[in-house]
Amino acid sequence: MYLQREGLRFNPRAIAFVGETLLIERDPKENDVKRLLEFASANGYASAHGFGAILFKLEQINALLVPAILRCAFTASVYPDEPWRISAEQKETNRSAYP
Repeated sequence: MYLQREGLRFNPRAIAFVGETLLIERDPKENDVKRLLEFASANGYASAHGFGAILFKLEQINALLVPAILRCAFTASVYPDEPWRISAEQKETNRSAYP
């Protein structure tokens, strides 16, 4: 995972999130909402900057998108706690619990 600068500038995932939202508004296709939810559930918080910038449009397109995106983002932010002294078997067990 890597860090991103604040806002949209120099943040490709946030720009892609905004662009995908604008595409959904202008010319919706079959898998566009799925792709938007995948952006939201990707590792890191880079898409959150795009979410904040385009929140008003998401509410105009479909008010149900906002809670769905938040649900995906929060679910993706949960990671197993792996102390450094656990065995490889315990690490694998922890990772299998978090898809």
